[in-house]
Amino acid sequence: YIIGGDLFRISEFIIDNDELVFVNSTPFKYPPDYHLQSIFVDGDDRFGVFSKFESYFEPDNEYFLYRLDDNFQIVERLLEIPGNERPKYEFPEFTMYLENIFAKRSYWSFSKGWFYFIRSHQSNITAYNLQSGQLKHIDLELGKRENTDGELATFIKEEYGSLNHEVDKDQLDLAHSYFTGIANTV
Repeated sequence: YIIGGDLFRISEFIIDNDELVFVNSTPFKYPPDYHLQSIFVDGDDRFGVFSKFESYFEPDNEYFLYRLDDNFQIVERLLEIPGNERPKYEFPEFTMYLENIFAKRSYWSFSKGWFYFIRSHQSNITAYNLQSGQLKHIDLELGKRENTDGELATFIKEEYGSLNHEVDKDQLDLAHSYFTGIANTV
């Protein structure tokens, strides 16, 4: 299935003898402030993730999971998914908020009757059972996420292949300050 957002169509293909074969194209229409992000098809069940976009002048955004019918039209709202922080841009005449395509995003997936989503700045996955409505949280237990001196030295050697000698303390200090600077800007 391919979402043709500009054409407001969902096209279905199958693989037959190692070739991609067109099957059908279904037009869709949703409320003007909704944008179809992803669809999931499991047998006869169809689901869609939508973003709701009010305006460039409002900071809020949100996502929704809907059950869809055979023609990919909205049947039932199943779940509200938290939105992400939208970067604020201030101008003398107005303030606007744009979609954040870097750093803070939501990602979703579907598998065996469960819908999963994760926000990139959190350390847990939310799982939603599409039949029962049960929600559960899966902690990723990321633990310590800092690079050690040995890992930084290996990185420097790999990144700058011309370094055939031992990495000295000044190079490690420089690498620490460089990565700390990057971490503070992300």
